[in-house]
Amino acid sequence: MNFKLERKNIVCLYPWLTDSTAIKCTGQICETIAVKHNLNSYIVTYNNEEYNRFKKYCPNTRLIFLKGKLNFRGWTVFKDLCCFILFNSRKIDILYLYHFPEDEFAIPFIGNLYKFINKHGVLYIRLEADIDTLPQTFPGNIKKGIKNMIKKSIVTKFYRNIDLLGVIDNPDFYLSRKLRLWQLSAGKIRVQLNGYRIYEPIQIKPLVEKDNCIVLAGRLNSFQKGFDIFLEALKSTDLKNWKVILMGEIAPEQIEQIKRIENDYSFSKGKITILGHISDVAAYLQVLNDAKIFCLPSRFDGIPLVIPDAMSMGCVIIGSDLFGIKEIATNNGECGLLFPEWNPDKLASLLNKVISGEMDLEAISVKAKNRAEILFHWDTIVEGLAIPSLLN
Repeated sequence: MNFKLERKNIVCLYPWLTDSTAIKCTGQICETIAVKHNLNSYIVTYNNEEYNRFKKYCPNTRLIFLKGKLNFRGWTVFKDLCCFILFNSRKIDILYLYHFPEDEFAIPFIGNLYKFINKHGVLYIRLEADIDTLPQTFPGNIKKGIKNMIKKSIVTKFYRNIDLLGVIDNPDFYLSRKLRLWQLSAGKIRVQLNGYRIYEPIQIKPLVEKDNCIVLAGRLNSFQKGFDIFLEALKSTDLKNWKVILMGEIAPEQIEQIKRIENDYSFSKGKITILGHISDVAAYLQVLNDAKIFCLPSRFDGIPLVIPDAMSMGCVIIGSDLFGIKEIATNNGECGLLFPEWNPDKLASLLNKVISGEMDLEAISVKAKNRAEILFHWDTIVEGLAIPSLLN
């Protein structure tokens, strides 16, 4: 596939793209930059599946398929991406890369290769918020030895080459570590939160019209998301006329645990609905639009995409008091309700207060929706990246 050269190009390398991730941050960043700044927008990937939702919701971004199939082992992906960069770097005005923990030095090497070939190109990197889970390519973690010294030189060069470093949290959170390599890109950091876009026409309900419903969504089968903490809290929560809806991936043993809770605790019986994964965007948003509460009991997290989605629908967030959820999403509890992470007893206490009507949910809902519009809309996020100043 040939690039269109009548306009500048932004190209994102994301070899394991799925239709689900394509319409989230990966596709939305490329799509929004294309529309707002009149750029051609491309995502380079393998032909992993049908991309029907991507074609519908990102019409201004095109896919470039690498030959062959995605191989999670060996050098195949690295080789294919390097070949693409070797042949196309001069046509790429902005190269947009994610840091992938599975390929600790692939991204730094590819970024350096691009800047070697296209010195005037813009190298744009996006990092996740949870610094404790970042791999060895990140400052301060590279061990001694000749091999590791070579790796460190690659990474150091990479940080110097970065033109735009998007971080999901406040950059002070990173720079407070006072690690030398972070300082190489300190002046290039922009806060790049996870965002939302309402893909389908939908009339957002005021809280008074919403159902007495608590929604949990996402990778419920992940230890990170703390679904087991919620289930433990549920044993001490009198749902009364409230119900619980579960959207996302859930393990068979978790379903069995839910059944046991319903059998052992009468106030939960018949009030838990398991929807599983919902691929239909309109249906997913409607569940959030119908619910008063969105609960995220994560053990560790940044700002999951479902948080902006839920806040934009006017849901009141009940979340662990982690940095991203506490300080950014809820503004230290002004736009949501917080409990200490890993603590099911505190979560149960908070849920009981909500259900008994002790909280002014309507006021919190309005604040949450307003904060989402200010912070989390993709247009606002892209505006904050100051793309035109990099292209001039």
